[in-house]
Amino acid sequence: MPESLSEKLYGCVKIPSCLNSRIRQHYITILKDLLTVEYTGKSRYCDSGSVQSDTCAPTNCPLYYYEVEILKCDNQPKIVVGFSYNNFHLNRHPGSEPNSLGYKSEDGYCMNGTSKSDNYGPSYGKGDVIGCGINYLKQNYFFTKNGSFLGNAGNLFHIDNYPTVGLNSYGESVKFNFNGPFKFNIEEYFKKILSTEREEINATPVSKDITNGIVKYYLLHRGYSRTLKAFKNEANKGDMNVDYLNGDKKENFIDKLYISNEVVNKMESTLEKRSEIIDNILKGNITKALKALSDAFPHIQKNSMAYIMLVTQNFIEMLRSGTDIQKSLRWLQDYSRKLMPNGSEELENFFENDKVKQVFQESCGLLAYQDLENSPLKDNLLNKRRMETAIVVNDTILSKNTPKNLMDT
Repeated sequence: MPESLSEKLYGCVKIPSCLNSRIRQHYITILKDLLTVEYTGKSRYCDSGSVQSDTCAPTNCPLYYYEVEILKCDNQPKIVVGFSYNNFHLNRHPGSEPNSLGYKSEDGYCMNGTSKSDNYGPSYGKGDVIGCGINYLKQNYFFTKNGSFLGNAGNLFHIDNYPTVGLNSYGESVKFNFNGPFKFNIEEYFKKILSTEREEINATPVSKDITNGIVKYYLLHRGYSRTLKAFKNEANKGDMNVDYLNGDKKENFIDKLYISNEVVNKMESTLEKRSEIIDNILKGNITKALKALSDAFPHIQKNSMAYIMLVTQNFIEMLRSGTDIQKSLRWLQDYSRKLMPNGSEELENFFENDKVKQVFQESCGLLAYQDLENSPLKDNLLNKRRMETAIVVNDTILSKNTPKNLMDT
């Protein structure tokens, strides 16, 4: 999938890139590409086996989509493609338990965790490509077959949705495609649903003062100081109500957005330093960002997710620049010790956090591949990984310097 389309669909948010090979049934084999799955068991009636992606589908985007190619199966396959949740029982098929969804190969029925399956689409088998997606704008799931849209497959479950495929017969094999190119024209579908959404939004009257204020507070929250300055300058040239941008009558406007003056003042007081840190992260100057964060916000704990993302990001930057692997590893080990000054016990507790563990595994996992650009973990090399780091750091600063309700606005 072209980078520009990926950014349109998902922004800087992390998307699934490979399968979770750490948790699976013993009769399910995941190949070295971390995308291809084979059923190698004896296939008793009850021996279903499912695999999940390494991370859940993103949510802060208009839609999410992946595809699965059926490589091998018999004439009566029992393959199920869909979504499931974290800690889903992998000896079951997606759709067989509540809060999961599955499109069955044998009869084309769709299961959604209830005792009843719905007649949804055609059956499928060897050579077919099944797509599975989430339309967040309409809050529903959908499937495709060989590039054809099959329609709404049910209302969205508001949980972490992990791309999931279930197998049930010896020799069944499928291959996941998380990044494209896809059989289904996802770009055209994206444009279509976005156009429909825009029409609905445009039909709703909104005050220009409100929209201008929303833009201002978004830029202020994200730490985009130069863009915010340019926006205010443009406002002064045009017919915008600058009172809403420069502070006058602020209370009335903020009341509508449920943001207090105290929160705004604290966002403004940290803007310069946040902007400096974000700029350094986006340019790949992570050591400068680490120093600026430590100097300006010493109260932020060294074992917070902000520091974890920064430390692993610098490790990635070192690999990208061709720094010696041993030197990169020594730097990572030395700096990680600084995050946990109390020794091995703190380190052990630290890695019990699944999110922390995943960030380190994906970063260090790059060492397993000679060709980083074509590895299953290549998303960590893209600029959107820098952006993801910048967002985590910025949000951590704000959450430690403002009342909790800021993050809920």
